[in-house]
Order: sequence, then C-alpha cells, then structure tokens
Amino acid sequence: MIWVACAITLLVVLWPLLVEISRKPITLRQKQAPAENFAQLPQGKTFYRLSGLPVGPIVVCIHGLTTPSYIYEGLKTALVQAGFRVLTYDLYGRGLSDRPKALQDADFFCEQLETLLSHAKIDTSVTLIGDSMGASIAAHFTARHPKKVRHLIMTVPAGMRPKLGPIARLAMTVPPLGGWLIKLLYPRILRKGITKQRKRISSVQDIYDRQGGELRWRGFMPAVISSIRGILSHTAEDAHRTIATHNIPTLAVWGGVDNVVSVSGKETLEEWNPNVHQHVIDDAGHGLIHTHTYALANLILPHLTKTAL
Repeated sequence: MIWVACAITLLVVLWPLLVEISRKPITLRQKQAPAENFAQLPQGKTFYRLSGLPVGPIVVCIHGLTTPSYIYEGLKTALVQAGFRVLTYDLYGRGLSDRPKALQDADFFCEQLETLLSHAKIDTSVTLIGDSMGASIAAHFTARHPKKVRHLIMTVPAGMRPKLGPIARLAMTVPPLGGWLIKLLYPRILRKGITKQRKRISSVQDIYDRQGGELRWRGFMPAVISSIRGILSHTAEDAHRTIATHNIPTLAVWGGVDNVVSVSGKETLEEWNPNVHQHVIDDAGHGLIHTHTYALANLILPHLTKTAL
C-alpha cells in the first residue's frame, strides 16, 4: 500500500500544475476580439480600448489584481458622457492580455503603461485612475513621470502598509510552498468572495460570472502569484512622498466596509501625502468601482473640474 500513498501524495503535489495545464490558452480568447484593440508591446500583447471623442482630456484606468479592465465599464460611461476620452487596458496576465513570465513589480507594470501610451500616441498629460493594486501602479507611474500626470485618482488603494495573510506571506518567503498553496486554495477563495458580492447591484453587466470566468484561462493564477511577490509585497510610500513634492492633485476614495484594503490606510496615506483629498463611501466594500459607480463619479468629476482651474 506504500505505492498507493506515494501516488496520492504525488497527485496532490502535482494537482495545481495539472489544473493550470488544463486551462485554456489565452490565444483562443484573443482571437475573438478585434485586432485593432491589441498593442504589441515588448513583453507581449496588451488589450486596450479608447472610448469617447478624440478631442477630450484623457483618463487612463488601471484595474486591480484579479478583475480586468471591464470593471470600469460603468465609470467609463460616466466619464465619456462628461467629455473625457478614456483608455482602459488589461494588465499582463489578466483579461485578454498576454501572460509573460516575469516578476510583476512596479518596473514591470510601469513599463507596460509607458509603452502602451507610446503605442496609442498619447503624449499629453493624463488623469490616472487606479483601483486597488492599480492604485499602487498609478502612484509609481506618477512618481516617475510627474509631468505626464494631471490628476491621480485612487480607489480602495493598495500600497499602504500591507496586511498579508499567511498564504501570501509564504508566497514571498517560501516561494515553492506558498505558490503551491495559492494555486491550490485561491480559486476557491476567489469564488467564495464573488458569491458573497452577488447581492450587490453592479454597473457592469454579468460582472460576477465574468470574474469567476477568469479562472478558466491559463496564466491567470501565475500572474496573481507574481503580483503578490512583486508590487504587492512593498508599500508605495516613496512614490506617494514624491507625488506630494510635485503637488499633483490627488484623490483617494475608500470603502467603509472594505475587508480587503482597510480604510485605516487613510491615515497612512495622509502621513505620506498631506495634500491628498480623501473620501469614504461608508457602505462600500472593495468592489466600489462597480457597486458604487455613480457615487464615485460624483466625487471624481467635481475633483477633475475643480483642480483643472
């Protein structure tokens, strides 16, 4: 019976790898989208969309760890109606973008945005909106290119003092074991979180089914793990302190009942950048970008108008 025990142990060890191999390659999904919505960048294809009149001020939206750019569909509509031109795109490893094998740190994500703006021939200053991990990306980009950013807007912003769970800490300190545990357990955790959110009305059609559907595609889980080991393993303190020295108009919006990024980070951000304007939507959780879209738009649009004067 020893060989049976060994076989079962081997199957358990290899199970996350076998599941990953069984997932569909993203190339099958890319073929369903128009070719003009892909930018061939140094590290692979990036899926993007430009919406609105070509003469409007440009807003660039950066999504978070797991939900691709469609999370902005409701907010994008409000921004376009207000006269803005909106660029949304999928971070590498998510949505319709390629899955390059690299550490997904601040350098990695900033290079993607830098080269995408060049591809889209956007050479004027822009407004950056970053959600969760996307807020950390936006902060790092702004600190590196302060003349390219007119406004910085962050929703439920990651990048404060991270409070990682035991599995995420293992992913950083003991990569093989931590990575294996995330591949094994995170899909169930993600689905459970989506199920809890289903009662909330969303401005994005079928978002909860679409979020769960991301798990069907190869490369998604390795990208999540790489981001945990990369940009999410560090604070964005230096970036925010640099932004403060350039006095770039900055708005942060927090969810009062967010159990992923705590509203307590509000005090930390104020310490790093005393110039930041901050608001809390009391009954919003981590998904406020799509569950409280209109309340968010009512905060963002006056901020853009006021600070543009």
